[in-house]
Amino acid sequence: MDPGSSTASQPQEQHSERTEDEIIALLTDHCFINPDGGRYVHLDQYCRSVHQKYLPLTSVEYTDEIAKKYEFCPVCCINP
Repeated sequence: MDPGSSTASQPQEQHSERTEDEIIALLTDHCFINPDGGRYVHLDQYCRSVHQKYLPLTSVEYTDEIAKKYEFCPVCCINP
């Protein structure tokens, strides 16, 4: 096989994004925010996308108000 060939057999990591319904179902069980200026709602209280000084995130109930104010975290909600 040609070393420059793109058909070389290498394992590929497959990450599937969660659907909105899946994320909401998980957030209903538990969700976390930074109430002091955060913009995302998280599934992981220690999400790696959040600076350490804001950890641990605050546990809250996922309500319509939270849904309107916060976006899904692209790291721990959408692409786990």
